[in-house]
This record gives sequence, structure tokens and C-alpha cells, in this order.
Amino acid sequence: MKGPDEIRGLEPRQTATRSLDHDVENLKNAPLVEATLAGEGAQRIELMQQIWGKHGKKLVFTALGICMVAYEFDETTFSTYYAYALSDFRKTASSAALTTACNLAFSLMKPLWAKLSDIFGRAEIYPAAMTMIIVGLVTAASASNFNAFAAGTVLRVMGITALNSLNTIVIADLTTTRQRGFGVNFQFFPYLILPWVSSYIVEKVVSPGGIGWAWGIGIIAIIFPLGTLPITGLLGFYQQRAKKLEKAIVKPPRISLYEIVSSIDLVGIIIMVTSLAFVLLPLSLANLQKDGYNTPWIIALIVIGCLGLTTALPYWENRVAKHPFFPLRYVLHRTIGLAFLLYFTDCHEFLYNWALIAQGFTIMQATNLSFVNSVLTFLTGIIFGLIMWKTRTYKWWIMAGCAIRLIGYGVMFRIRNAHPTMAELFIVQVIQGIGDGIVQTGGYVAATVNVPHAETATMAALIVMAGTLGSAVGSAISGAIYTGTFREELAKQLGSRSTPELIEALFNSINLDVPAWGSPERIAINTAVSIEDTN
Repeated sequence: MKGPDEIRGLEPRQTATRSLDHDVENLKNAPLVEATLAGEGAQRIELMQQIWGKHGKKLVFTALGICMVAYEFDETTFSTYYAYALSDFRKTASSAALTTACNLAFSLMKPLWAKLSDIFGRAEIYPAAMTMIIVGLVTAASASNFNAFAAGTVLRVMGITALNSLNTIVIADLTTTRQRGFGVNFQFFPYLILPWVSSYIVEKVVSPGGIGWAWGIGIIAIIFPLGTLPITGLLGFYQQRAKKLEKAIVKPPRISLYEIVSSIDLVGIIIMVTSLAFVLLPLSLANLQKDGYNTPWIIALIVIGCLGLTTALPYWENRVAKHPFFPLRYVLHRTIGLAFLLYFTDCHEFLYNWALIAQGFTIMQATNLSFVNSVLTFLTGIIFGLIMWKTRTYKWWIMAGCAIRLIGYGVMFRIRNAHPTMAELFIVQVIQGIGDGIVQTGGYVAATVNVPHAETATMAALIVMAGTLGSAVGSAISGAIYTGTFREELAKQLGSRSTPELIEALFNSINLDVPAWGSPERIAINTAVSIEDTN
């Protein structure tokens, strides 16, 4: 697709000084450029850049920063409220299944939101995302049972992935390939500060005598709209101003239900979502059934899911889909395929529960520990993004990041078999965060610079989708291990002190009926949790 200046026949520097009306007047007799339905969003934001003036880009980035403050406040508090909600519902054992469902929703909805933003525009998707987030948060906060809480949580995640996708896409739209690694990481700058503030907040909220996790989620529902209003209003305002220019030089594509379904590859997305859900969710739920993996519906779902992933999805994407959301040529491209693999293999599960129970951490300490890795990931990503911007190289840095990540995994495995100090636990997370920051930033840039601008939104969504799918697989496997062996490990470690009631309570909760720290029962429980976590 031609750039906006090429379309208009003007020099780039001239556009900054010419008025919108003058531009349109000059273009009345120019031939119209026909836009494709799948590329209209990218073309529209290119036109917006021609009319927003000297400070438009700065205002958009400022609005994105405000949005990210609200986004990261949710990210750094909801996960703790989530753990305590499941504990109160006595459904900790179901955490892996719900986490897997959330990760699937987060990852597989990304390409859908990216496609929709290409069809309808970036500004139109923000209100839809905000609506889903608010409804999800309110549903979860007011839930009186696990099913209602789970429904609200998944709906919130569907909105969160839309917001996350849009922010990343807008940054990719407004930055050069050299700046992209820095830009996509710098959007998370609030994450460098908010976790340490949020740990204090959540401790006050969920500690005995606090307002409780439900009110904590309610506070997020109040804050979120305030953070997203500036970027929604600003993009909407600029988009309205750009419509006059758009009508003068672009012939709008024909929009029909069939064209929309075809452009977003709805059938391909449904096949992939269903197939992955049929494989991963039974892994987390099988051991909660009486007959385990011999349960007929467990076997049936896994078989159908595997057939969908190995036959139906490749056939549809390669032979039938006009606009495949996951083109197989991406996987066959060496650089892009390696970037997908690097993102897919990054997964961390159950760190908060392990620190709280097995290590005796306070709520604040366990929360801080669970965020160290992510904070270092984004801090390293910002620094590494600047390095790539200046040096234009990333391949050898990615190799160094992989080596650091492997060292972190090795040290983590060792200390979880011993009796680590608090300093050792935090240092391991620092090492892993540095490795992840280099690998993820380099992988993201490597993938997005190898596609044209019209496909940038899709690629930005797919690369993050690969990482979240890795988390979904990790959640499913760790959930299968937890539900399959933790009861037996508890009974073994507790010995004569075990009772069915105590084991069931510990199996489904992290804060109810837990023996006092230092007691023989608690020492046995700590050993069981550490062994389970190592597995």
C-alpha cells in the first residue's frame, strides 16, 4: 500500500504546513485510491498523521501513557485478588483450568482484535474493549459463586487483550522499525513503579480486616474508564478530522457480513480456539474427575482437539481461507518462526502460591516476588530497545538473552530443591527477567520488521499470541500435575497427622485452614508444596 504522501502526490515536509482544506481542494481531480477492507485501519491512521499537526503524535503517546497506568494497575492487583477469590470459593484446584481458559482467550482473541482494527479503525475498538472490561470486572466483583467469577474473569480478559492489542498496534503504526523495540516496551513504563505500590494496596485489601478482594476488583472497575478515556477521545477526534481527507482520496471498500467474516478469518479462529481448548482444558480438569483420564468426555475432547490442530486448521488456513489469520508462510519464515518459538517457551506458573505457602512470605513479599521478573523484563526491553535503535542489530543479543534465560532456569531449579534465602529468590527472578527482556524484545522486532505495514497489526498480535499460548500450555501441564499428585504428596508428608478434611482444605485454598508457620503440619505442607512446584 502506498504511503499517504505518495497517494497525495506531495512532499512529506509540505504536508506539515498545508491546511486540510487546501489539501482537499488540490485533490478534487485526483484519481481515488481504492482501499482494501483488511487494510483500511492502517491506511486511516496514516491519514490521521497528516492532519494532527505538530503536537499530535506527542498527545497520542501521552494518552497511551495514561491508559497504561490504568492497565498496569489492573495487571498488578487483579492477579492477587484472583488467587484469594478462588481460595474463598475453595476452588484453588480449578485455578489452572481457569488460567488456561484466560490465556487462551487473551492469546487467540488478539488476531481477531487486530483484524477488526484493520477493518473498522483503531479508534472504534477502544469503546468495545472498555465495555467488556467493565462488565467483566463488575461481574467478577459481585460474584457469589465460582462460575459467575470465572465468567466475569474471562470477559475481562477478552477486553484486556483488545486494549493490549490496540496499544501495541498504535505504537507500531507510529514508530519506525528501528524505534519499534523501544516503543513497544516503553509503553509499559508504569509497570516499573506500580507493582511496588500495588503490593502495599493488595495487602491492605485482602489481609484480615481489609475491604476484601471483591471491593478491590470494584476499585479497578472505577479507575479503568478514567485511564482509557483520553486515548479513546483523542483518536476519535483525529479520526473525524481525517475523514474529510479520506473521502477525497480513498474509495471506501464494500462492507458486507461475508467480507467481514472473510477478512477476520472467523472460521480459522474458531477452529484454533476450539481445538486448543479441547486439548488444554481437559489436561487441567481430568484429575478432578472420578475416572481421571479414562473419563470418556476427556478422551473425546482431546482426540477432537488434536485432529483440529493437525488437520482441519492447516487445511483451512492453507487451502480455503482468503485472509488467513495465521498464514503458514509465517511459520516457514526462519526469522519469524524462531521469534514465535522464543515467545512460546516463556512461562512461569504458581510462583505466588509457592512463596506464600512454602516460604512463609507475607502478602506484600509474595506479590513483589511475583512481579520482579516482569519488571526486569520491561526495563531490559526498554534498554535493549534503545540499543537496537542505535546499533540496528539484535541477532547476537537474542543469543545472549537465551543463554541468560537458561542460566536463570537452572538456578531456579536448584534453589527450589533447597532452602533458599529471600535474596536468592529475588536474584533468580532478576536473572530471568533480564534474559526474557532481551529475547522478547528482539523476537518482537525480528517478527514485525519482516512483514509490510498492512500486516504489522496481525504480526504484533500473533507474536504475543505465541507467548500467551505458551503460558496456556504451561498452566494446563502444571494444573495436571497439581490436581494429579498434590493430594497424595500432602498425605505422604503429613503422615499420621493427615485427615481427609485437612487435605481437601489445603488442596482448594491458600489461606483457609492453613496450620501455623513452624508447626510440624506446616513444615510437612511446605515440603509437599515445594516438591509439587519442582515437578
